[in-house]
Amino acid sequence: MAKQRTFLYRTNYFRREWTWIRRIFAILFLGLGALILPLEKEVQFVKFVGVGLVVFYFVAKPKDDLALTDEQLLHIKKSAINWFTRIDQYDIAELISIRCGGIHTDGWELVDFFNGSGNQGGYYNTIEMTFRNGESKSLQLSIDRKKLDFIVKIIYDLKKRTKP
Repeated sequence: MAKQRTFLYRTNYFRREWTWIRRIFAILFLGLGALILPLEKEVQFVKFVGVGLVVFYFVAKPKDDLALTDEQLLHIKKSAINWFTRIDQYDIAELISIRCGGIHTDGWELVDFFNGSGNQGGYYNTIEMTFRNGESKSLQLSIDRKKLDFIVKIIYDLKKRTKP
């Protein structure tokens, strides 16, 4: 049996209603558009395969989430199909510095959907981490800037508490 983790904080964009409303809207829009395309009877199966692939893509497409435990920052790319879910773990003790940038907020989600990243909010914010071994990592995340700021603050508080 897998050990259940206790999170200090976790974003949960995968389970938010807006994530699924957008996906269902895109599936309906693209699916109906493909179904009304006039094609010869001999190649109708191509249309249905295309619609199936579009539906599969939007269902399987991973969504960014972050979780924080006492020891680790977890970057969760959650998919409705578990096989496509991926979790990257970063040890907090190994971090020298962490910071975030960007101006994407949850309030821009509706604008992003209809306008793409043409607005000033954009789709992504960035977390940049530097580790003790000299490596650095940059994550582009579609997570609200305020939530990223909060996570970075918690990490710095954890590092202060665990300093020898």
